[in-house]
Amino acid sequence: MELEDFRNRVAGFVDEVIRPNLAGWEASGEYPLELHALAAEQHILSLGQDPKGDFSDDIPRRKILIEELTRSGSQAMVMALASHFVSLSAFEQTMPDTYKKLSAQVLSGEKTLVLALTEPQAGSDLRNLRCVAEADESGAYTLSGEKSFICNGNRADYILTAALLEDKLTLFLVETRGNNIESQPIPCLGWQGLPVSYLRFNQAGAVRVGEPGKAGRILQKILLQERLNLAVMANTSAAVSFEAALDYSKERQIQGKPLFEQQTIRHRLADMHGKIELCRAYINQYIARVAQSGPDVKEVAIAKNQAVAVLEEVASQAVQIHGASGCVAGSLVERIYRDARLLGLGGGSTEIMNEMISRAL
Repeated sequence: MELEDFRNRVAGFVDEVIRPNLAGWEASGEYPLELHALAAEQHILSLGQDPKGDFSDDIPRRKILIEELTRSGSQAMVMALASHFVSLSAFEQTMPDTYKKLSAQVLSGEKTLVLALTEPQAGSDLRNLRCVAEADESGAYTLSGEKSFICNGNRADYILTAALLEDKLTLFLVETRGNNIESQPIPCLGWQGLPVSYLRFNQAGAVRVGEPGKAGRILQKILLQERLNLAVMANTSAAVSFEAALDYSKERQIQGKPLFEQQTIRHRLADMHGKIELCRAYINQYIARVAQSGPDVKEVAIAKNQAVAVLEEVASQAVQIHGASGCVAGSLVERIYRDARLLGLGGGSTEIMNEMISRAL
């Protein structure tokens, strides 16, 4: 499938399936899991490829998927339908047979896979994890510990997580059905319609992913991918918010003239547009270089931080330009405004990104 055909397919799915139902999903606190199967039928989860065939992740296609899902106005839908690539890539590096099995199940919408790293006391700091893995005489593993702020954690079929195995950071795959896992919902400021959960593993059965103590190298690679995804999401959210503010400024009449006729508003919109375009150019330049020289820790951190900063500024300005109508719950700019705050935390906080940048200086 050509790139533009894939973009049109995702955009059509957003128009027909997601936008008409967003308000109801946010009110109920969760989107229906059937959404995965509906997206898979159109090969959306598999980036336009056969979900049962040999899947190949593709950054330009993944970028298109994230952009068009973000244009629904809800970042929750990106986390729902485009976050599985990050977790799958961990198995591609370590367990080819498992990767093939999981890819077929997840990309066809039969199963869901989530990443669970954050712990209540540690946040994004993987050096302070307390979740512990133990092996019995047969070599089987069990996990004990807590995870928090896990998207879809209460209803995922598989969880990729990290724990200490003999004090060595190690990755594990947990199948949730019939396992010893407790969950509690966590209501969040943004990403409404996407359940976020606290999890407790009570000697839950698990399969080791990779060698003990080697999780850091695997996680570094997959987290670079996640941060790029979040940068694209932030940049697109800012663009959607800007477009809504621009359209509103041309429709809203003040003393018989469009709001856009006020120089202050025009200049504010021009500044918003310029910052969005600069971030987009940086992200596109980085993606073009990845194919030649591979991912870069510093550049991904810069992309994420700058895209998030611009989004927070643009989202706030868009609400201001809309006035009272921008504060109405469920409106496009209101949803983007509350979603924006989460991106400065997800995938590593702004402060952690700055630390990575400073180490490379």
